[in-house]
Amino acid sequence: MTTRARRLMALAAAVVVAGALGGACASTEQPTPIIVILTPTPEPSPTDTPTPEATETPEASESAEASPTEAATSTPVSGGGLVGVEYCTGSSTIKSFFTMVANDPKVTFAVYCGKMPSGWGVKPPDGLNYATPSSGSWLTGEYLKSGGGSVIVKEGKYGSDICSTSSTGTIGTASFASMTGDLHTIPGGFAICIDPGTKNAYEISGTGINQATFTSIAANLVLVPKT
Repeated sequence: MTTRARRLMALAAAVVVAGALGGACASTEQPTPIIVILTPTPEPSPTDTPTPEATETPEASESAEASPTEAATSTPVSGGGLVGVEYCTGSSTIKSFFTMVANDPKVTFAVYCGKMPSGWGVKPPDGLNYATPSSGSWLTGEYLKSGGGSVIVKEGKYGSDICSTSSTGTIGTASFASMTGDLHTIPGGFAICIDPGTKNAYEISGTGINQATFTSIAANLVLVPKT
């Protein structure tokens, strides 16, 4: 065997050994695993818009009770009319007079005063009178209008009534405050009488005024309460 042939064989053996070693190394070495952790991007959650709570509307407070003055000035009586001496036409002295009569224990009838239209007043100086005899108490009031016109109101046991002595006829019915009576014509005017001849009689007469004015004055007579 020549020297050249020996060299070629040695070279081949070396290649085989190297290949075997390389294969052994390749078979024993494991590839380093690469772990990729995928973190999902969270979807943005919708922003919750808080629903505002309904604001409770406070219940309306009950109206305060009317003061005694308010109550006194707005109390209607059955059938119409008003209650309260403050409605009486005239000065504080006149109002005090009606209150005194209403509170007199000898007075058995309900006391009424006039709530007169503008331009009217109690006849001075003796337009108001009352008495308490044993036969029965009574009250009279006379009101005059500037420029003409007269209204006279009688209450209680005042004696003979104008409806009996001076009536020229009846033309229907009309109100005396909350009461109703026949509407009489009298010379120059009109009259209404309630329960004449009794201790609780009422009469109103008017002269020098028309029927509408008279019936309005009669219907608006004011009850003066006891205090």
